[in-house]
Amino acid sequence: MKRILPSKKIIKARVIKGAGRGKKIKVPTVNFDPSSAHGLKEGIYVCRVIFTKPYWGVLHFGPRPVFGEEDRSLEAHLFEFDDMIGDLKRADIEIYDFIRKVANFKDKDALVARINKDILFARRKILSLET
Repeated sequence: MKRILPSKKIIKARVIKGAGRGKKIKVPTVNFDPSSAHGLKEGIYVCRVIFTKPYWGVLHFGPRPVFGEEDRSLEAHLFEFDDMIGDLKRADIEIYDFIRKVANFKDKDALVARINKDILFARRKILSLET
């Protein structure tokens, strides 16, 4: 069994309904109540979200300027997640590493390209966290 290095922060969060944009751009996310992110700096992070089992992924906390939104969101794109949340209402979000600050992009294609770079970074980092 792999041992996982400890996370830097754990957030207990309630799942909320999102706008569905992630699915449209082929980067589906699970959305959480952003008020749960006490003391978390806005940005993109390597994370592990635990429902009934853990899923690694990338977490976004902050505004979504490419969509013209200034309100903060808390959402995670999870690897190997079947997108069937069902009755899951809460999760523990383990924060591991800061990837970058929230940024604006000229369009959705540029956003998706950057998200894909973030995902590659996260996957490499996860390998170093699993010992």
